[in-house]
Amino acid sequence: MSRTVPLLDQELQKRVDEITRLYKSELTSPLQQAVIEGRIVLGMSLHVAKRLGGDCFYKVKVDMSIWPLNSDPALVIAKQETHPDESKIWLVFENSTQFPDKGITRFSVYF
Repeated sequence: MSRTVPLLDQELQKRVDEITRLYKSELTSPLQQAVIEGRIVLGMSLHVAKRLGGDCFYKVKVDMSIWPLNSDPALVIAKQETHPDESKIWLVFENSTQFPDKGITRFSVYF
């Protein structure tokens, strides 16, 4: 008898594999464990958290010394990986892995 893996687990596994491939050198043992569990934790970088948490809403207060007024917030977020600045970024996720005992839960993180 074959066992099928739920779609949510497959999606999470894809994200975990991608994060491990791209950011293995920056993942300490505790961060690796959090990634495997699908949890965003203190000390995680913006780009790892964004990939791990799945789709999200965001709010960005740009670093005005770098970015002009009305800059595209998605571009500001993307550039943080290669050119971090003092922009303030809030991400709002909704998933079942951050707080597994509570089911699907909305939560926010700040960078």
